[in-house]
Amino acid sequence: MTTSYPSLFNWLPIAILYFTLVPELTARPSDHPDFALTIDCSRTNDPFFVGGVGDATITVSDGTPPYSVTWSGPVNGTGMLDADGDYRIDGLPAGEYAIIVQDLEGAVENCMLTLSERECDLEVEFVGVSPVCAGSASGAFVTLFNSNTSITWEWSDEANSTFRPFWVSSFGATGLKAGTYSATITDFFGCEVSDTITLTDPPALDVDCGKINHPSNPFT
Repeated sequence: MTTSYPSLFNWLPIAILYFTLVPELTARPSDHPDFALTIDCSRTNDPFFVGGVGDATITVSDGTPPYSVTWSGPVNGTGMLDADGDYRIDGLPAGEYAIIVQDLEGAVENCMLTLSERECDLEVEFVGVSPVCAGSASGAFVTLFNSNTSITWEWSDEANSTFRPFWVSSFGATGLKAGTYSATITDFFGCEVSDTITLTDPPALDVDCGKINHPSNPFT
């Protein structure tokens, strides 16, 4: 019995066809010279208000779309970008974020960005003026502030809470009895300064009249 085997040359066209049609299945590195996925991370806007949120823009190019975009930091999230271009991430509190972008072929790039909290420049001075007489309601609590925005004043008894336009540089409460009072000043951006002041009564007036001579008879 004779066994025959196909010639190697008979299989060669099939092998060539197979390796031509079957794509590369492994993820390619992003530093491959023919596939240079690039990203750029930029802070678009820092938070406008104290405790507010900002946003960032991720620019993606030279990869194979679609792209997955993942971010981690004070808040985490993920999204998809269908083509080369910008991906905007909104609602980011201040802090540091790590950004990871991966394309369809598995190429990965990452970057870091930082959103800064709004700096406060509100300057406030609290001045307490004690009553002039014991038991009287003649004390005062005055606040002097330096701000170019509108101001909200919150008073400890809530009856004196008020809103002041930006051109007013001081405000206070008068007719106060001895006691402890607190106030909080907040500007338009959410910058806040608080303080507590205690007003005290002066010593009670002590009068000793002694002996009074009759004006008509100084010797009596």
